[in-house]
Amino acid sequence: MTDDEVFDGIRRLVEAGLYRDRIPGRHGIDLDGDEHDLEEWPPGSFRRLYRRGTERFATALANGWLVPLPPLEPAPPELLDELEERARRRFPPLLRRLYLEVGNGGFGPGHGLIRLTSAQNVSRDRSSFGGDRPRIGRVLCYWEGGGATEIDLLGGQIWGTTAYRVPTGVPPSFPQGLTLTAWLARWLDGRLFPPVLTKDGDRWRPGSEAEERAAWRERQEEWRDQAGFVDEDEYEST
Repeated sequence: MTDDEVFDGIRRLVEAGLYRDRIPGRHGIDLDGDEHDLEEWPPGSFRRLYRRGTERFATALANGWLVPLPPLEPAPPELLDELEERARRRFPPLLRRLYLEVGNGGFGPGHGLIRLTSAQNVSRDRSSFGGDRPRIGRVLCYWEGGGATEIDLLGGQIWGTTAYRVPTGVPPSFPQGLTLTAWLARWLDGRLFPPVLTKDGDRWRPGSEAEERAAWRERQEEWRDQAGFVDEDEYEST
């Protein structure tokens, strides 16, 4: 996808109120099974949180069970200018456009792109996975269950920080070989999952898309087991 295609795809989701990984359903509808994704609010009233990319989400969308998320407000241009001046680097054009024209965070992967505030800073260090080079990192989002995704404003590469356990001495943060455009395109396609490291012989490497999907599915099943329910059809479409 191009920058324009990614932008248009995200804008359409925001306009429809379907711009997060989990979308709430109507209260009292479709409550059977899979208690992990049920939310009680207000007290005594339950609703389901539907995960994009699943058969259950598609069914809810077709039946009108989803409750659109509220409209978003764009970030003030002067705030973005301030943060860029502080980082001494411009945000990638697509990221600037999303913040200025779509919303000040709250949409996209994980818990949504973080909201920009004047109190934020960028990280500066020289550590990397398998090498040593400058980084000017800015967090893009945090993931359900832990972990985060950053963008290196110096080179434009996406970095992941895995929430999965790795041995002492193995850096949990690593470059994923993705641009911002490619990362967001995968999210729009329903193919983006929390970052994971995979052991390959004696070496740890960034997980492939298939390995990320498998690790995420395993974690989801653990949560469902803890809740006493496993939905065998939930991941049929993934």
